[in-house]
Amino acid sequence: MPAGITAQYGFLYQRYAFIKLALDNAGMDRFFVYEGVDDIDISEENRISAVRGYNNQFVQVKSGIVSQDCWAKVIGNWLLIADECQNYRIILENALNFDYREDAVFGKVVDYFISGVGKKSSSIANKVYRKYIEGTDETALKDRIKEMSDLITVEVFSMERLNDAIEETFKAIYCPDITKYEMAKICRCERFIEYINNRIDEAIKKKKSFTLRYVDFMDVINKVTSEISDGRYIIDISETRKKKKTEAEQLVKNDALREVRQLRLVNPNKEFVVKELVKGLLYKDLREVYTVSGSTVISNIEETAHSNYEDVLYGLPEDAEPRQIYNETMSKDIPISIVDNSPLYRNGCYVYLTSEETDENRQITWGSEDE
Repeated sequence: MPAGITAQYGFLYQRYAFIKLALDNAGMDRFFVYEGVDDIDISEENRISAVRGYNNQFVQVKSGIVSQDCWAKVIGNWLLIADECQNYRIILENALNFDYREDAVFGKVVDYFISGVGKKSSSIANKVYRKYIEGTDETALKDRIKEMSDLITVEVFSMERLNDAIEETFKAIYCPDITKYEMAKICRCERFIEYINNRIDEAIKKKKSFTLRYVDFMDVINKVTSEISDGRYIIDISETRKKKKTEAEQLVKNDALREVRQLRLVNPNKEFVVKELVKGLLYKDLREVYTVSGSTVISNIEETAHSNYEDVLYGLPEDAEPRQIYNETMSKDIPISIVDNSPLYRNGCYVYLTSEETDENRQITWGSEDE
């Protein structure tokens, strides 16, 4: 894997670990720091200045394989963060292939720090060397590392397991109001992750650490709860449109898609096809959330849409142009109570019903493709 991609994956893994820790430990007296003193800090809210206090957890997160040199850096980070701490925690993507409590490993870690004498002053090894070894015997440092090893908690989560753990915790604690649609729970969780990531990005752009306080955490929870439920689905249309446009531009290249071919019969202009296809993709997302066995929400929407289409056909001459059929059908309203921007989803529903995956009894046709 190229270095750039590996680094990006590492950052993504770290973010998901941060989100998991926030969900697992959320409380009035806690805040969470992303890219703070350590990879992730969890500190008592009433001891903001006491990052080195006894009640702190200093959590490090490492993706990929952790070598013994990398482990020495982990130990070095902890040694530099605080002289006093009750416990240390590390989240790994892969299990260690060595026992960090063995005497031989302690020795290699100390050797790594001894080598710091010849390294840059900004390196972890050099900082630990100057703080713990310079002018003294390294035995005290080795004993300090041995003591630390008894306070370390190692947790192993693959990226998939990390995702599953986030989803499981989020659904159990923050989705009790959603009782009909399992996909709505997943969608709410994904929206929560998206908002936290956006806030992290904003902090990084300002070259600052991101601090998530409990009040901010609950602000995001309340926001996603109000946006997605059994009876409500709200998204940031402008942001989502940008993402869907990229997807639509790729799909337009594929003439095998019936909805693309049908839209071209209405108007062959590429921009028009992309614009309408975006609406179809937005509706498809909504459909995936609220289509479950026993629910009539989506079936009622699509039944109304097809009925409107048939009404248009009955009122037009048999040789009506695809554009005329399209325009008059699109003007027909479809009540969609679960969304605020219903005209957008209304048009998207009509576009979706021209696709191959639509039931034959509800499929819409703007014109014959044989002409």
